[in-house]
Amino acid sequence: MCESMLAALKSTAEIEGYMNDSTKAEFAVLEGLLKHNLSHDLDNNREDIEGILAGEIVKRYYYQKGQVIETLKRDVTIDSAEVILNDKARYNAILSPATKKNS
Repeated sequence: MCESMLAALKSTAEIEGYMNDSTKAEFAVLEGLLKHNLSHDLDNNREDIEGILAGEIVKRYYYQKGQVIETLKRDVTIDSAEVILNDKARYNAILSPATKKNS
């Protein structure tokens, strides 16, 4: 998005006559700063990309059942439920009735 907007700004600057040597140099610096680093982007979004790809691959080979199983592997809610179920005191506290305070 930034790259396309910068290209539009550069084009407008050329049309309006603002493009000279110093402006070209500044645009070159800006282009360098805004250029996407694909390797960096892939590293930052690795978990999301792996989840999406795994879901698509499983869906193609194992259809809906496989996709549901794969989705459950990465489901945060399931992980939270497992923690509560393994903590007997917390589980009982959640299920016990609330006590009324005397006012």
